[in-house]
Amino acid sequence: MPELWRIALGGDRQPSSDQQAAIVAPPNGRRSVNAGAGTGKTSTLALRALYLVEAGHVRPDQIVVVTFTKKAAAEVGARIADTIDRAAAHGSAGFAGATGSVKCTTIHALAAELLREFAFESGAAAP
Repeated sequence: MPELWRIALGGDRQPSSDQQAAIVAPPNGRRSVNAGAGTGKTSTLALRALYLVEAGHVRPDQIVVVTFTKKAAAEVGARIADTIDRAAAHGSAGFAGATGSVKCTTIHALAAELLREFAFESGAAAP
């Protein structure tokens, strides 16, 4: 994974030990990243997605990143896509069958999408 970190982050930068623990945590369920501005949340999310795909745990289209703002969703989506593209360009074997892209959205857009898709089941639509 350190080689992929170098590719993804550029240069000799390394994630902090807390970030490394979040990146390689077992892929069983959801994760929450809560931290202040400038602490590396976006890089940690991008590297977590990279790790999960590289290790064969998921495909990119099976990952959902939820933020509060459209701007943050667009930024993290672009960063994750760029990170995965750079790793794939370096011939990382874990990306051979990786198709699709990571879904990055706001909490409000995700809720609206789920209500549209499951309107009847949620009671939001008449039978």
